[in-house]
Amino acid sequence: MGKAVLFSAAVLGVTAFVASTNPTSASARTRVTSNKSLSNNYNDRNYLSNGRNALYNKAGVLKGAKVVAGKTTLSGLKSKSDAGQSYFRGYRVAKLSNGSYYMKVVSFDKQYRGWIYAGKSNPASNTRNVKGGLTYTSTFKQSSVPSDIAGTTYNFKSDPLTYVQPDWTQYRKGRNKNSTSASKKDALKVTGMGTKTNGRDSNATYYYVEDATTPSANGWVKASNLVKAGQTVVNEDQVKVNYVTSDGQTVSSHTFTNPNYKTQTAGNFLGTSIAGQVATNVPAGYSIPADHSANDSAISAAQYGGQINFTVTKNQANLFSVSPKYSVTVNTKNYSTLPGDPVGQNAVVTSKDGVTEAIGNKLKKLASATATNAKTQDQVYSSTDIQNAVNSAGLNEFYILEYTANTSGRPVSTASATGQPNASGLLGGTNSLGGSSDLSSILGATAFGDSSNILGGLTSGLSSALSGITNAILGGTVNFRVVHVTFQGDKVANNVKLGSTVTLPYSVESTKSFRFNSKLLLGAEVDKAAAGIYLNQRSIDYKSIEKKIGETNAAYKPNDLQNLFVQLAKADLKGGGTDPEGVAFPDSAFSSSTTSIDSLLSQYANGAADSTDGSTTSSN
Repeated sequence: MGKAVLFSAAVLGVTAFVASTNPTSASARTRVTSNKSLSNNYNDRNYLSNGRNALYNKAGVLKGAKVVAGKTTLSGLKSKSDAGQSYFRGYRVAKLSNGSYYMKVVSFDKQYRGWIYAGKSNPASNTRNVKGGLTYTSTFKQSSVPSDIAGTTYNFKSDPLTYVQPDWTQYRKGRNKNSTSASKKDALKVTGMGTKTNGRDSNATYYYVEDATTPSANGWVKASNLVKAGQTVVNEDQVKVNYVTSDGQTVSSHTFTNPNYKTQTAGNFLGTSIAGQVATNVPAGYSIPADHSANDSAISAAQYGGQINFTVTKNQANLFSVSPKYSVTVNTKNYSTLPGDPVGQNAVVTSKDGVTEAIGNKLKKLASATATNAKTQDQVYSSTDIQNAVNSAGLNEFYILEYTANTSGRPVSTASATGQPNASGLLGGTNSLGGSSDLSSILGATAFGDSSNILGGLTSGLSSALSGITNAILGGTVNFRVVHVTFQGDKVANNVKLGSTVTLPYSVESTKSFRFNSKLLLGAEVDKAAAGIYLNQRSIDYKSIEKKIGETNAAYKPNDLQNLFVQLAKADLKGGGTDPEGVAFPDSAFSSSTTSIDSLLSQYANGAADSTDGSTTSSN
């Protein structure tokens, strides 16, 4: 028995010392009474040093005990921001004759090994409940895998390497040597995940991956060392910069490589949002926005092996690359659209220079006007520049044909998509109802019987036969008028910066509303004048009208709205030639064209208009 005790003492380097209640005080009478290895689960034997006791080469109360790591050193290891090398694994427990227990531990990186006081209770009975200089810790916390990650296929970011356990979370359980036989292109599925704890490796996330191609490579890998299958790899010495627009669309991407990545931060390497590598590599045709606070933040947060989004703005070729807004003042009220919404309808209009075309074409001319072309991205334009651009596009003065309801109480108005008073213009516009399905219920509810022949005209491309629909069916509901629109150049803004939205101010006037009726003997004189002008009819019944308007044998050019405006003003023998603003332009004249058309057709379907005598009635 004595020999056994002496042997245990020899293992610990024991010599007799004077007994003491202080575990660090040597005692001539203190001896080792047991020294056993621990067989508890290794997950239950991982510790942080707490700095309360030092680490010795033998139990600290024994003669000849020397400090391996002092309390200050161990206290520093407790919060060290390494990958986990400073954790300790306990593997033996010794009981001394004074009732104290010591545990033999080794740091995961094997830099520190020795005995540390573990309290007065045997830690082998519960290795998670250790006193003295150790605190039990969990080195890795597992969690469930989100469905989006589980459903994604990944590849190795660099050379394949997995771990039996996440690196530095268990003692002597590291690399899976079989994983090096896998390929970077192997399809990987994530079946487990977790994070490091205690701030080690910034509490990095790890995935457990399964490789169907190379099953021996199955194991744990750092999440940042995986990429989605097919995704461009960003290495540990690189930062990928995505140049994106404000709506998140990627213009291009560039990967920057820094050979000094170990000593220089990624943000410092990239530079600032206005100077440095990121700024000098902005894609052609784009610029850095004036407000670069978001880009500054992105660069500051950049990490090697990752990517950032850097916002850029597409260079403007012209001030009117940004579509203009509109301003119309009528009866002290301000409207933000032109009457009848000719822009939304892409209505055919006639400008003062006699050019008749869709207003969309004129806006394209405005967007390429020489007067407002951009030479630099910080250019400022004068009001004269803007006026010259508007003039060159034919938008300084133009005429619009509009449909208007003939029912008081429900006044509506919409621009003609064709510039002619027929159903094609009413039904065929960009924002109009269009199509036979929308009109079938209306025609079916009328007294015109089978409407299949009429609807056939709709489905065959809205032919000229649709004029008959307007005349016969909608003649009692829909009137027309011509609106004269004039640019107010003296009210346009001055010193406008490129990138701003320009508001174009206009004034408007309108002819009285008229009904288009090819039967010239019916209707008021203004209606007859309109029919004569459009149909180029010069019958004996029309001579009196020709004389009154001063146009004998005058030929009409299709869509010549300027001429129509002038002739209708002359034909209005009741005086004035144009409607007063309050009658011609109610609020509804500036509403959505789709809503307006729907209202017009609904009025007809409900029998709202039943007058067919051709009399002239203005919208109000």
